[in-house]
Amino acid sequence: VQFRNAFDTLRQNVPELRAADKASKLLILNKSRDYCWKLTSREATLAKELKVLKAKQQSLLRQLKQK
Repeated sequence: VQFRNAFDTLRQNVPELRAADKASKLLILNKSRDYCWKLTSREATLAKELKVLKAKQQSLLRQLKQK
């Protein structure tokens, strides 16, 4: 019962599987892995963007102080 609940939870949290009425355990695990990789990649991309934006903000603040 706990494993079934765990797989149901995984299925509900993976966007690609939410609409699926039935999915094999292997499919759920594979899609969950893929989704984790996608989220990890997205997090890295956002971290890079944040770093660039913070640098730009600091540059603009320095420009304001010079005026």
